[in-house]
Amino acid sequence: LYVQTEAPFFDSGNIRVSARRSRIEYETGGRSVNLQGYDLRYGARLRLGIELSANLSHESDTGATIPRRRVITSARAQWRYRKFSLVFDLGRTLETQGESTRNRALVQIMARRDF
Repeated sequence: LYVQTEAPFFDSGNIRVSARRSRIEYETGGRSVNLQGYDLRYGARLRLGIELSANLSHESDTGATIPRRRVITSARAQWRYRKFSLVFDLGRTLETQGESTRNRALVQIMARRDF
């Protein structure tokens, strides 16, 4: 299920909100799936060739004996001028399963010139 704006939101971009659910029941128990997820996305094209996007994704599974959760956030800025582009990415993923936690981060800057 999702809802998305087609006309520019804030005069420059659009928003998409989505939700998902998955349920699987196994007879052996303990490995069942009861997954719920939500996503939020914003994308914009600004003047001078600048594009921005931001994403947030959250999902949780409470069907198994050990519940798990994952949250992903990211942001991206890109500037293009003729054959040159500059991209800046930020991202973070946080995953928990029972007492275990994994936290990852990404920072990336890329300059590119096409010939």
